[in-house]
Order: sequence, then C-alpha cells, then structure tokens
Amino acid sequence: MDIDINFENFLTLFPPAALPVSLTSESQRIIAQTQKPLNEKWVVRFLLREDEWLDEYTEFMPCFSLPANKHFCGLVYWQATLLGSSYELICFTPKGEILDRMTLAGTKYEENELVQTVCTIRPDWTIAQGQARLDAHRAKPIDAETQLAVLKITEEGEIIEL
Repeated sequence: MDIDINFENFLTLFPPAALPVSLTSESQRIIAQTQKPLNEKWVVRFLLREDEWLDEYTEFMPCFSLPANKHFCGLVYWQATLLGSSYELICFTPKGEILDRMTLAGTKYEENELVQTVCTIRPDWTIAQGQARLDAHRAKPIDAETQLAVLKITEEGEIIEL
C-alpha cells in the first residue's frame, strides 16, 4: 500500500533529535544505518525549488527533525551529488510551506581542493560551523586556520548569520 505524499507523512520520515547535534563527514555513515534514501516523489514534492530538477546521480536521505516548535518544523537531510555531499536544514511552516533553507555542513570538491564543513546545532538554536580546505591530491591542509560562522534559527524559522 502506498503512503500518501503529504506533509504529515513526510515529517514521519525524520526521527526527532535531541540537541546538541554535530554533523561531520562520519555522520552520514551512522545515519545510513537506520535511514533509507528518500523516494523521488518526496524529494520533488518537498525539497526541490521550483527551478530545480532531480537527476539520476543525486541522492537524498532524511536525517532528523529538530525539537518541536509551534512556529516551524526544522528538518535536516543529507544530499549527495557528483561534486560532493551536504547536510541541508529546511524550515517549514506547520502547514508545509518552506520558510528558509541553508547548507549546514558537508564535503565538496572545487578544482584541486576538498572543502569540508562541519557544524553543531545547539539547544539555543545557534549553529556553529567550521570549515577547512585540503589539497585534494595530498589530503594536506591548504591553510591551517578553520573558518567559523555562527548561524541562528529564529522563532519564525528563519536562518540568519550572527
């Protein structure tokens, strides 16, 4: 029996998470032990923007939902493409309309560099990100400093940089 493609059923695909949660390159392997990739119907209905399309090389996997909030539903999913993978946060109204979205962490390939971003979502709805660039051929850091950004999820489900 097929499940109805509606927002209420979509939410059940994302298990609730207790904060803090950290997302690293190892997180996907752990999440894949309990989660299965999203069916194309779910992706097209809830995750793609109007001008986006799904190709046969891109995979989406539900990761978790943020703790309940009466103003918005925050979901984190993993997306893999030919150029890398990322953890995406998407905030919806309780009725399923998209409020905001942002890439939180992941790995991407740029020319001769491997760019890795990790993050921690804290109980106060702030998100601390760190990023490093590696030489893709030797796996050595290009610069020793990591870039840090701090984001905040507002009460209304907007993701802002602090």
